[in-house]
Amino acid sequence: MKKIEKRKAVDIVLKIERVLDMWRKSRKVIVLLIVLLVLAFAFLGGRENNASGVGSGNSVDQILSGENADLNSNVKAEAVAETSKLAQIFAKLGGSGALSSFRPDDEGQRTSVVLKVPAEFDTIQKAINSALPGDVVSVAAGEYKENITMRNGVSLVGEHAETTILNGDEKGSVVVFKNLENKETRLENFSIKNAQENLSGILIENSSPIINRNIIFSNDYDIYIKGHSSPTVQRNVLEQSKAGVQIFNLDKVTDSNPLIVDNLIYANKKGINIYNSQAVIEHNTISFNSAYGIEAGATFGIYLTNSSATIGNNLITDNGACEICSGVYVDDKSEGVKLSFNDIWNNQNNFICFGQCEMEDNNRSEDPFYENGLLFSFNLMAESPFLTAGSDGQRLGARL
Repeated sequence: MKKIEKRKAVDIVLKIERVLDMWRKSRKVIVLLIVLLVLAFAFLGGRENNASGVGSGNSVDQILSGENADLNSNVKAEAVAETSKLAQIFAKLGGSGALSSFRPDDEGQRTSVVLKVPAEFDTIQKAINSALPGDVVSVAAGEYKENITMRNGVSLVGEHAETTILNGDEKGSVVVFKNLENKETRLENFSIKNAQENLSGILIENSSPIINRNIIFSNDYDIYIKGHSSPTVQRNVLEQSKAGVQIFNLDKVTDSNPLIVDNLIYANKKGINIYNSQAVIEHNTISFNSAYGIEAGATFGIYLTNSSATIGNNLITDNGACEICSGVYVDDKSEGVKLSFNDIWNNQNNFICFGQCEMEDNNRSEDPFYENGLLFSFNLMAESPFLTAGSDGQRLGARL
């Protein structure tokens, strides 16, 4: 009886594999769908027979999942192997449905996989479309002219931020996260540049991904956050834009709280601009944001409009190139702005607050002693007073 069940499982897998092979040659998607529907009805019929007492009661899904403890382990292993083989074939054909996503381990449970670009997929978007939550799209070094739309729970990881480049080619935002509820969605190790005018290197809308260790530059907005979004933006370099981080909503949003931590934000018109929202801004170096050849006008390290923020352990220095420009600017509609353990130094104006602000006594205004005094060199020299001055005993500013 076990041999019969084995044949049934393997036959079904082989039939589907033959259908996929036929589709690969013909490229007629409608044929594939029709045949798969026929096989599905046949499979369901077989399960009904099992439920009515015909056969041994070991359904194909039990063979694949290992639910029947009495099932011969060799049968289970062979069925799992055949199904994995089938999934790989379908993935190579560009499939993104259930067949390409079912990759069972030896217990029949789905395991995450790594999808490689360009070794397995010729574009990043094709790899993302074939991935499921928990999967990793790994991108080799090189320049990719693509505009990427992320999928829920998928990690997109470059080989190295300096050598793996996403070039938006001025055709839209370069990477888009939209309506993704999985907080493990991740973007890591890329250079991201050349968004379309008035758009962004990374657009985050109603999503809360992790943006980690990227170099983002030459966009109107390096990172644009809107809607009900609470992303973690950490260990990135954000430069040469209208705003390093733009958090903007037309109406006040109270359930959004982005975490901006350990970033180097420099040479922008505004370092961080927050409008109708709130944020936690910790351990960033926000310096030399003063219309760096992008657009003339007011320039600020951190600018808040009708917003609130917790601002701590930052180096906010050398910002501003106008009469009201400042390291931190808070308008009269903002409230709940708290500052602690920051060094706010050598800005056009260090701190301007027209709203409700709480400035603790542990904030300072001293030369941080950037390494060698070089422009845009933000390592701290040994004599810096801020190497251990943070609330956590660590250095102020970005810990890249």
